[in-house]
Amino acid sequence: MLGCATKVVASIESEQRSEAVSEMAESWWKEAVVYQVYPSSFKDTNDDGWGDIKGITSKLDYLKDLGIDIVWVSPSPPLRLDLGVRVTE
Repeated sequence: MLGCATKVVASIESEQRSEAVSEMAESWWKEAVVYQVYPSSFKDTNDDGWGDIKGITSKLDYLKDLGIDIVWVSPSPPLRLDLGVRVTE
């Protein structure tokens, strides 16, 4: 009889954990810290004057240490454009 009660309690605890995990999965973004990165000006790793993806990835540990949960990478125009102004013409 005691074994049956233990299984019922374990089953209830398992369901409660599943519900808690489900609730957390649905609302994680409400508590997350988001940092937006504009790649062209974030970090230049090849000395061409423009930030790059390697620059972003090189700082991920630092951003994590700051408590950043999400890095939002903004769209970046082609290098020949700078904020909508053609710099090659």
